[in-house]
Amino acid sequence: MLNVSLPKKIGLAIGLFAVVGVGLGLSGYISINAATQTLADGNLQDAGGFVQTFVFLIALQSAFVVFLLGSVVATVTGSRIADEASSLKEAMVANGAASFVGFYVMVGIALVIMLAAIGSGGGSGGGGTGGGGIDMQQFISPVIQIGIPTGLVGTAAGGIFEKLR
Repeated sequence: MLNVSLPKKIGLAIGLFAVVGVGLGLSGYISINAATQTLADGNLQDAGGFVQTFVFLIALQSAFVVFLLGSVVATVTGSRIADEASSLKEAMVANGAASFVGFYVMVGIALVIMLAAIGSGGGSGGGGTGGGGIDMQQFISPVIQIGIPTGLVGTAAGGIFEKLR
């Protein structure tokens, strides 16, 4: 085992969250884009209400998967950080901090990538008709709230895995 500094452990764990965010974002992008291309011939603005709702539900489901996987990634990073930690406190602090910050990095990256699919499908274009785009303000509070239990899971996972080694 390499002796890695605490800041580097936190940075590497956040990096893992970022990598997962890219993967989840691309999966969401592909799903949203495929639905838009298949059901709306690539133009979501001119599609009917059912098609727009269906594509929105795919986007919403993809976002919820990202939210739910925060605790899973926090557990994975906890197992690795605990293997390298010099103490229970270090494992808990390092993985708790990495999970809390990493969650927001993962969600931010994934949502930006997924929203690009909606933008490329014509769903968020201008025109002033209202109701065409997605109001990201609605998601801010849940994202902030979900980051807290993810950080707590990361703290607990770091401690549990450190005790199990």
